[in-house]
Amino acid sequence: MAPRPGDSERAWQLVRDTGMPVGGITEVLGFESQSAFCRAFKHAFGVTTTQARRHAAAPACNAA
Repeated sequence: MAPRPGDSERAWQLVRDTGMPVGGITEVLGFESQSAFCRAFKHAFGVTTTQARRHAAAPACNAA
């Protein structure tokens, strides 16, 4: 099953804003495999799922 249009935004939200395992996100979005999802995520956003989660968890810098 191929991912549906609009799944990029949902993928970003699920990776960044939930603790759902990447394997679960893969299934929810209908990707054939976790590796296929990870390749598509990196292609769409320029970062891996791990990098996206680390960035989301990093404390924000406050500019004075």
